[in-house]
Amino acid sequence: MKFLFVLALAVIGATAAPSVEDDNVVDRIKELINTVLVLIPEPLLDIHDEKAYIDLGFEQLNVTLENVVISGIKNWEVSTLTFDEDSSRIDYVLTAPDIEASIELDILLNGILEADNHPVVNVKLSNLQLTGRGVLDTASSPHKVTDFYLLGVLEDGKVDLTGILNDDVLSEKLETLFNEKLATMVNDLSVQLEPIISPLAKGLVNLIIRLTS
Repeated sequence: MKFLFVLALAVIGATAAPSVEDDNVVDRIKELINTVLVLIPEPLLDIHDEKAYIDLGFEQLNVTLENVVISGIKNWEVSTLTFDEDSSRIDYVLTAPDIEASIELDILLNGILEADNHPVVNVKLSNLQLTGRGVLDTASSPHKVTDFYLLGVLEDGKVDLTGILNDDVLSEKLETLFNEKLATMVNDLSVQLEPIISPLAKGLVNLIIRLTS
């Protein structure tokens, strides 16, 4: 959602100056993106020793989020950014070199079944790109986005799993599978979610444009 807000501000910057030279519009959009990225905390998520209790009737599930850290979200770089003044179209590619997530849990099951597990998941996404376009209707008042497209593309990813299964052989096979298929799974999911995400993003952009007009 923070990324969509970044794009929304970028669109507002373009609509505010549709008659200037293309290079000036691009520079203004880059400035707005970088300004918002500075506001994103690093790490984005940093949780330690948070406890949750779930009563399942005959069982009680106790979950402790010992460490949950997500970092690298604010390190987006503008790889490609163009603005066509004639069509009022913005084309963009933003790249995050590395996004890392580390999740360390303690799961305790009390009741008919007894279980005490300590799973650890580390994920590193390399060169995640957000690519797309936005077309601005500068004839309307206020301006609005009539076309918006957003798609995520992952180049590579690595997963490290510890304590997920009690069988070391199965755990190793599961980890190998994730490492071989992670980028493909993320990219396939991105394509499936695009028809949902793009309209939501367009709606957010138009809402912010209206509120700031």
